[in-house]
Parts: sequence; C-alpha cells; structure tokens
Amino acid sequence: MKKYALWAVYGVMFLLFLFKMFYYREELYYVPDEDAHISYLAYVQDNPDELIPQYQNMKLCRDRIEFENGLCRYTIGDSACYLQKPPFYYKAMQIVGGVVTQETSEGRFVYMDLDRLKTANIYLTAFVMILMLYLSYTRLGKLTQSVLCHGLAALAMTSVGEFAKYGSCIMNDNLTNVGTVLLVWGVLQYVERKRGLTKHLLAVSGVMLTVLSGLSLRGYLPFIALAVIAGAVWLISCQSYRLWHLLGYKAKARRLLKERDQRIIRPELPVVLPCVLAVLLLFGGFGFEAMASAEGGIYNSIYEANQERQMKKQGYLVLYADTGEKASDIEEVGYLMQGLTVEQDFEVTDEMLGYNQLAIAVQLGTYDRKNEIPLYVEAYQDSGFGKAYKVDCSRVKDKQYVEIVFPTEGMQQENCHIKIYSEATNGNQAVTVYTTKNCLLAPAVKVAGADKERNLVVRVFTPYGAEQAE
Repeated sequence: MKKYALWAVYGVMFLLFLFKMFYYREELYYVPDEDAHISYLAYVQDNPDELIPQYQNMKLCRDRIEFENGLCRYTIGDSACYLQKPPFYYKAMQIVGGVVTQETSEGRFVYMDLDRLKTANIYLTAFVMILMLYLSYTRLGKLTQSVLCHGLAALAMTSVGEFAKYGSCIMNDNLTNVGTVLLVWGVLQYVERKRGLTKHLLAVSGVMLTVLSGLSLRGYLPFIALAVIAGAVWLISCQSYRLWHLLGYKAKARRLLKERDQRIIRPELPVVLPCVLAVLLLFGGFGFEAMASAEGGIYNSIYEANQERQMKKQGYLVLYADTGEKASDIEEVGYLMQGLTVEQDFEVTDEMLGYNQLAIAVQLGTYDRKNEIPLYVEAYQDSGFGKAYKVDCSRVKDKQYVEIVFPTEGMQQENCHIKIYSEATNGNQAVTVYTTKNCLLAPAVKVAGADKERNLVVRVFTPYGAEQAE
C-alpha cells in the first residue's frame, strides 16, 4: 500500500510541474536570449546542410509580430547573433518543424509556430523530470519508505528555481539537462557497481549530449578530444587481454579477462599509450600542444561566456541616458487613448551613430490587466529620418520596459523625436507611460501637446548585439 502512496506523491508533483510549464508557455512573453535561439533556428532552417554554422553570417531576429494560434513573425535583422553554441539542439528542433523563412521586397522574415516548438521543449523537460523522480524513488527508497521524505524530495526537485519557466521556452539548456541527468544516472550505477554496459552508455550519452548542446564553440572541442581519449582508453583496456594472449602471455591474458568479467578495469600502459598519442596527434601538432592549449581554450570560453552573460543581462553595449535609474516623483500621464500623445526628444550624438543600431526602452503601465489594443512608437528627425513601430500590449507586464530598436542609418547629429500614442477608445483598453523630474534629457516631455517640466521614464542605449557602423 505504501508503494502506491509513493507513486501517487511523485505523480501529483509531476503533474503540478507539467501544469506550471504549460502555464508559462501561454503567459510568458519574453525570456532572456529566446530571440537569439530563434535566430539560430532561422539560420539552421536556411542552411540545413551546414554541420558547423558560419556564426558570422547568423543574424539576429527582431520586431516580433504575433498572429493567432501561437504563430509569430520576426524580421531577420542585420546585426550578428551572439550565440556560438553547437548546432545539435537546433538540428533536433528542425525535426519538430514550425519554422519557415521568407524573402520579400520588404526584407527577410521568419515565421515560427512557437506553441509547437515550446511544447517540444516541455516534453524534453518533462522527460528530465521523470528521470529525476525515478532516481529519487529508487535510490531514496533504499533508505526509507517515508511518504513525507519522498514528498519533500519530489517537492524540492519540482520547485527548482526557473526550471519550469525555462523548460517551457526555446532554449538549448533543455537538451543539456537531458544529458546531465543521464550522466548522473550513469555515475550512480558506477558507484553502485552495476554490471553491464548500461552505465557506460548512460555516462557517455550524458557527456556527449551535455557537451554538444551546451558549451560554446571554443569550449566543446577540447571536451570532445578528452571524451574520445577516455572512450579509447576504456575500450582498449577492456580488450587488452587479447593482445597479451597474442604475445604469448596467456596467464596474464586470463587474469585480465577475469578482471574484465568482474568489471574491474585496470588500463595497461603499453596498450593505452599508443592510443592516447594517436588521438592527441589527431587534434593538432604533436598533440601535447593541443592538450596544453585545451585549458586555455576552456578558460577563455568560460570567460567569454561570463562576459556575454553580463552584457546580455544589462541589455546594452553603451547606456546614454536612463531617466528611471534615480527617478523622483514618478507619475502617470494618464490613459493613452486616441487624441493623447506623449513626445520626448533626445540629442543624437556622434557616439550613438558609431553603431548600426540605437534603442529606447519605455516603461509601460498596464494597470495589472491584459490590454489588447497595441501601442505605436515613432522615432523621427527633422532631416527626414523616420521609423514607426507597433507594440503588442497584450503580453506586457505592469511597469515592464518595452525595448524599441531602430537602425542608425540615415540618422543625423540632431534631435530625435519620440512620439507615443494608441488607438484605444476607453480606459479599460489603454496602457500608460510614466514621467519623472529626473530630467537627464534636456527637452521637456510633451503630453497632449503641452510642455511639462519633466522627462519620460525611458532609457536610451546601444543594444547588445549592435555592430560598429561602417
């Protein structure tokens, strides 16, 4: 009876975890790096025969437009995508489908069935959670049959921070998690001295999945070399008794065979060393140079990943103004409805024009509700530059910053006018923006044509991923 109670505990916790992932799939509008992963998918769709992508040719997607049933369209921009991950995960997602690219006179677009792709990632993460719960049930069950202890273990695993959130998104880490749990399972079988090839297959599969879906380009090549060396060492060590038998050392061959059958592996130096040297030679120069540089490559990969993470976390390369950083006396402008426009100017500098992109991020207030009416943002200059953008407010959270990125091509060193307006006809459909007395931008904000001695709560910056202007 207690066995069925434990099954029920694990089953309920798994169902709750599954519910959380499907909830996040519907309600999460933005997840860090998801646009970069989508850009990678678009590139793989355009170049299905490339085993190793040409990362410099991979472009970042922007300007998301949503349609019905989870379909979205992105514009394939000109800035480079910063991801340099192995393509294994993205090739797997290509099998799932739901990605179509299109070349038009207006530019290059990619259409995504986000529901299908996110559901595939949910299945991956659900598989990981099933394995985790299985390992908990079988290993913890050897120590105790307490329903409370097993319940706490299941609660801890299904409550891991961000696990369900990112598990419901398009992200290569979801396949990395599969490799990690397989590796842990294999290591546990090693510790428990299990017989058979299962433990070896689990460990090797786990390492390869983790490496080929999670590490950056510079980091995973040394790991592949080490994995090949380890595999060769294990394989030849297990078969070394044959060589000793051929050389006439039959007693030694019988002892090695007995040890192999008992799963005791003692690598024989005369057999293993030639194999190791051959693999080292395969990876450049005499081989030792490649091994010596592996540590440096791994370190550089970790350093670059950390730098990339920090830059991506802050979201910009250069920050020019942030009126909301030390904002004082913040207030709403009121419902953004027809007839009410908000205008804010800022000075375009030579430093801004040194990059091919410029961005603003405006803080929106949603009154803690879902607003279906879109918001329009225009950026223009008196010299003739002008861009217009449509913001889908239905997935914007209250006081969230919405980022608008526009090209600097055609811009001049003069004032840029930002105009924000909506077509909402009543307050129940409208969002709002905020103003502050922290006036970092010299021109005052205009609300419905009237000057206010305040600034719009806005950030002006060069976005992460922008390139130097030609």
